[in-house]
Amino acid sequence: MDALKKLTSPFILRRTKETAAPDLPQKTESIFWCDMENEQRTAYEEIKAQVKKNIMVDISDKGLNKTKLGVLQGITKLRQVFSSPRLLKNEPDFSATPSIKIDSLIQLLTSDLADEKTVVFSQFLGTMDLLSDAFEKNGIDYRRFSGKTAAKERTRLVSEFQDDNSNIQVFLLSLMAGNSGINLTNASYVFLVEPWWNKAVQQQAIDRLHRIGQKQNVFAYNMICKNTIEEKILDLQRKKQILSDEVIADDSNFLKNMTEDDINFLFE
Repeated sequence: MDALKKLTSPFILRRTKETAAPDLPQKTESIFWCDMENEQRTAYEEIKAQVKKNIMVDISDKGLNKTKLGVLQGITKLRQVFSSPRLLKNEPDFSATPSIKIDSLIQLLTSDLADEKTVVFSQFLGTMDLLSDAFEKNGIDYRRFSGKTAAKERTRLVSEFQDDNSNIQVFLLSLMAGNSGINLTNASYVFLVEPWWNKAVQQQAIDRLHRIGQKQNVFAYNMICKNTIEEKILDLQRKKQILSDEVIADDSNFLKNMTEDDINFLFE
């Protein structure tokens, strides 16, 4: 590791936030554990068995390298189940299946965080639509944008949220659209509804709050369903992050580095 650092250090420039902004308030990152109820758990187990069977057949027939796109598609399908089984349009009827993540978030926003400005990031536009419906049904004032939102409109929405006299409680953004160039320092709570492969992208999203201008402590929560592939993805990220953390804090090759043992671990 020392030899690798010596080889790479002339080409890597890192300026940490501690150096650039030493007076920033504290940032706390935590896991918000979600325990699926029977209906959602049943949907998950059903889809997982189907995805695992397809992936293992493909690995046997084509080899791992030619199957990784299928692995990603299968895992993405399962991640949609965690957000809400209602996102699976071509599967058995899950239209009445509850979502522990959406229900838990709404419960928090209407109780403990009712007086707090909160930012919510989601990877899936379908999840954003379901959250928007839930916000409206529960009287939660919110703003949202995704990658399709025009730059001028983004500026207007952010200004409304940042206004000290605004009653807007929640800002809902797609993860990739909101990972840079946006100042949301009026909020102190942030929830990531779905985990992301590249932890650097998540950090950039959280840092829309934790940046110069922030006067409050920031609390960031990654919403994870217990005893599922989501929890196992976290375990793999921790293992595969060790080497990259020693060299540079960006593991964008997480999927490329996945082995057949890793895949078996995810679906066991």
